[in-house]
Amino acid sequence: MHSEAERDSLARHYWWGQDPTPASLTNERVVEHVCRAVEADFYFSVPWRDEPGRRSDRGEIYLRYGPPAFVRRNAEFRFPAWEWHYRTRGEYDTVFFFVDWFLNGNYIRLRRNVASDFIEPSMLEAQQTQTSLVFHAPPGGWKHVVRQFRGDQGRTALEIAYEFGVLEEMVGLNVEAAAWRGPGDLARRLRTTVKSSSLHRAGERRIGRLRFELREGATLGLELAGLERLAPSQGSDSTVAPLRVAWRAMGRDTLELQRYDASRLTMSDVMLAHEVRDGHGSLFDMGGVIAVPRVDERITEPTLHLYFEASVPERVVREQTAVAVRYAVRALPPRQWSFWDQMRPDFRRRMDPAEKPAVEATFTFLPAADLERQQLSIDLGVLQPGPYELHIELVDTATGATTSRSVEFDYAAVSGAGSGTAAAESR
Repeated sequence: MHSEAERDSLARHYWWGQDPTPASLTNERVVEHVCRAVEADFYFSVPWRDEPGRRSDRGEIYLRYGPPAFVRRNAEFRFPAWEWHYRTRGEYDTVFFFVDWFLNGNYIRLRRNVASDFIEPSMLEAQQTQTSLVFHAPPGGWKHVVRQFRGDQGRTALEIAYEFGVLEEMVGLNVEAAAWRGPGDLARRLRTTVKSSSLHRAGERRIGRLRFELREGATLGLELAGLERLAPSQGSDSTVAPLRVAWRAMGRDTLELQRYDASRLTMSDVMLAHEVRDGHGSLFDMGGVIAVPRVDERITEPTLHLYFEASVPERVVREQTAVAVRYAVRALPPRQWSFWDQMRPDFRRRMDPAEKPAVEATFTFLPAADLERQQLSIDLGVLQPGPYELHIELVDTATGATTSRSVEFDYAAVSGAGSGTAAAESR
């Protein structure tokens, strides 16, 4: 048994995870639940038992699933009985029966018999709660990723990349991110608007990016609202057509932030990119380097672009000590494989940790500042399609101190993409 304080804490964290709009200040799901509880007390209370409606069988179902889609009296029972029908697959395919067995106003839910262990799980077991909230379904293929870099004044800069399918009517996005230390404890919030023309086009996809700085680990909520322009109403004096929210997309991440020490050699996460180049002023400007992040890890081109940042101690800049960058691409076992695949020589070779990397190289640079931005383009033409791991290591050539990062990707070479020798370009 939990104490009252422990139950309160568990409830707060449960509803924290049920918030359908993680970047807003209001948890609409809690508001809906409280409204259901008030309505259940009003409709289903049992006065002679001094029992509120929310604790009755009908109140339990009402709190979990809300108002039924269809209700009717059932005359087949010898006692007063009600049927509640809910839509779960577009039809009234889930039914709850409530029967007043003792003619005292206390309707009891008709439960399954002993043979129920051998039939399909009921709705109570398959899905614990439902909500009537509708926030416009996200576009096809919506996904996002978060990468960590060094921010200003010791903060961590989060690079949030998002991607979704093409929507021709969209004129812009409202983007909102919020970081929470815990339920009800807001650390930081950021809102911005992005024009549709600013997003990167990758075939039938659109890619955007948001930078968000934090000092401490937190739960990050992200919301996108796709905007489309409506035709101006007749008789309106305004020459500007109004906007409406056509869809919403949301995400949530719990982050443990990296710690950057000015006295040690450190590096950021590795960001796989659609392209990296020198430039300024774009939505994807990382500070003189244009890096369009990849949200997925499937590479179809024969060149792998990536971006990362090296944070070097002041001594390295002052003494002009070279920093070596070593990178290696190693083959991984297939994502899915059968028992007999283990017997194949090429599978065993991929499992061998001593196997020589498929691509590897080393280069050095002389840091001019304590934060050095690095962009790489690695030729994958010599690789066979499959899963791989990219490992990057930084080495202080004066002291031998090292730091490293790894990232996995799937190489799905397009036929006719060409091949060549492994190479890389760095700036």
